[in-house]
Amino acid sequence: MRPTIRALEKDDAASYRTCRLNALKLAPTAFSSSFETTSKLPESHFEARVAFEPHSFIFGAFAGDALVGTAGGFVDPELKCSHIGYVVGMWVEPAFRGRGLSRELLTAVLEQFRKLDSIRTVQLGVTEGNAEALQLYQSAGFSEWGNEPDAIVVDGTSYRQIHMALTL
Repeated sequence: MRPTIRALEKDDAASYRTCRLNALKLAPTAFSSSFETTSKLPESHFEARVAFEPHSFIFGAFAGDALVGTAGGFVDPELKCSHIGYVVGMWVEPAFRGRGLSRELLTAVLEQFRKLDSIRTVQLGVTEGNAEALQLYQSAGFSEWGNEPDAIVVDGTSYRQIHMALTL
């Protein structure tokens, strides 16, 4: 069965929490959030996070009832920066990789941004060494505009974050 992509809703909060914690555990260098901090957050945090709003949203890839991938987006709430959308939380469970789900999730996020007339630019960050993600974003038209040395530290090792942007 081909996984389906749809916006997450409040009823998806528990599945989102499970998927998010698994992502943070399996790929600690891919995210600025940590498993240790996120695992302590109350269920209400996840309920609020998955409540779809045009300017803050998460899409999920579902294989049956199982959430197997996510990608989110939000718009900077500051008036002077409200023309910028951010892609966050891109993840596909290892058993479901190589099927184009990351591209479908990214496409869903970009389509939502395109529905918002105010968005001119979409930005994201990729941790150094995440070649698959970098290739996906480059193939979608994102280009590097800078990098942040020492962006995250995991188990004492420092990682650089590559900043990318796509003009809509």
